[in-house]
Amino acid sequence: QGSSTLRIPYRRALILLATICLSVAAPALVYSQTERSHTSADLTSGEELERYIRVLQLQGMVPLYQWSIAGFSPRTVTALPRAGQSHPWESRFQIRPPQQNGPNIEAVAPRFWSFYNSEFPYAVQEGAVWAGRGLTVAASAGIAATWGPLSLTVAPVAFWSQNAEFELAPVSGSGTSPFEDPRSSLYIDAPQRFGDSPYARIDLGNSAVSIELAGLSIGASTAVSSWGPAQRFPLVLGRSAPGFPHAFVGTARPWNIGIGTIHGRVMWGQLAQSRVSTIHADSSLRFMAGLNGSFSPRGIPGLELGAARFFHTPWPNTGLSPVHLLKPFETFAKLDFDREGNEVFSAIATNQIASLYGRWVFPEAGLDVFAEFAKEDNSHNLRDLILEPDHNSAVGLGVTKSWQTSGGDLWQVRAELASAGRSHLNRARRQEQFYIHGTTRQGHTQRGQILGAPEIFGGAAASLALDRYHSSGRWTMSFERVVRGDQRSYLVDGTVDPLSLDVLLALGGEMVVFRGPLEWSAGATGAYELNRNYISDAVNLQLRTGLVYRPGAN
Repeated sequence: QGSSTLRIPYRRALILLATICLSVAAPALVYSQTERSHTSADLTSGEELERYIRVLQLQGMVPLYQWSIAGFSPRTVTALPRAGQSHPWESRFQIRPPQQNGPNIEAVAPRFWSFYNSEFPYAVQEGAVWAGRGLTVAASAGIAATWGPLSLTVAPVAFWSQNAEFELAPVSGSGTSPFEDPRSSLYIDAPQRFGDSPYARIDLGNSAVSIELAGLSIGASTAVSSWGPAQRFPLVLGRSAPGFPHAFVGTARPWNIGIGTIHGRVMWGQLAQSRVSTIHADSSLRFMAGLNGSFSPRGIPGLELGAARFFHTPWPNTGLSPVHLLKPFETFAKLDFDREGNEVFSAIATNQIASLYGRWVFPEAGLDVFAEFAKEDNSHNLRDLILEPDHNSAVGLGVTKSWQTSGGDLWQVRAELASAGRSHLNRARRQEQFYIHGTTRQGHTQRGQILGAPEIFGGAAASLALDRYHSSGRWTMSFERVVRGDQRSYLVDGTVDPLSLDVLLALGGEMVVFRGPLEWSAGATGAYELNRNYISDAVNLQLRTGLVYRPGAN
């Protein structure tokens, strides 16, 4: 394995320095005085406060809420906590309604964080930030404003990764790059390394503008979103890739329709490929359209049932049309496309990932259970779906148990598993790896990172974690097993290969400590990978640190 010295190109160094200066100066740019120690951006999917409020929900400290359409509207944020509830972080995160007269402007908490990977790239749900081998540093900051029904958040993130050299898996196929993913180099833009030099980007991060009228939320955003009930392995859309520019319309909060409540969102956006992709520039952009909706039946508190659809298609040369806007509502079967003769959005050119999910929360027991089933691409017809629903499919299961001690600390145990491995159907009917498509060759990715759960691309994953929330912060211990790839073919031709399974085991710990307006974090994860890239074993140590400055926090 080779090595690389720490090199920061001049222009990228200036970009990173400018972002750090913005982070330091952002609180001073806010002219309104406030005692609040949060903004609505703190409740973006995957942020510390968003995860914490989900824990409070299990203890009945916040109202039951349909959590499977993450991103909370600013007005929903202020309605979540219940008055009079005592919890570990009540003095730090004081959520109050905004002023009714005039604009409200706040600083998005400036954040700095870094990673160090000793042997190979490794990171978990870091959104736009890609942590290669060696050192990776990142910073984010911004401003959030509300004025009546209008909301605006500008919260860019910048990162620089040393992207040091490591042993790459061999890639085969004409026109491929040595940096592409070796498991399916021709049909997914998921590089094992982003080139042979340091990698840096500025991303708009969790930025958004929206308006809430008549119970609807309408706007545009680049924020990371998470669909479905899973925290660690969301099958359709999660926190392992950058957000993408999109427009959306949906319910600002769940609507009461008598027999229960419904909550939903439709979005249309643009997806891009990575800088090392070998796909021709004319096909580099994709149009996406998606729909996520959930229903909570009346009389069954805590139950949430939902469905989601996410479409990729090449960006149309003739521009967008009404057909594009109706994409999330189209028919499910490929046969129907053939009958309609739809050439622009043919079943061949378009890729769909669809899922059904359910979540049930029992606050009296501190229990949360969920399940999700997803399909890659359309079934040929209804008969095909009924006969072989497991063809090109994935499944996720999870349970969380939470409790509060006599001293007031909150504890929880989280267990999740997800699987998208090829089933026995592969003996007679070809099955592709989840998240890839033959024509839309970037697969289910944004800028080279998988939009769903990258851990199940090529296999399966399981996670077990223990969290403790106390008045001074949080600590977490976790263990994960990821099957990164399975090349066994015994059921097909009787071949046995001792290097046919690529399995990663990761044991980690993390702590968050509050000190006045500062929020310190540190963590370490040791990863032992058996048969990495079907070649040999490898060991990686990841160290990470972080600092958040929250003006007004106690």
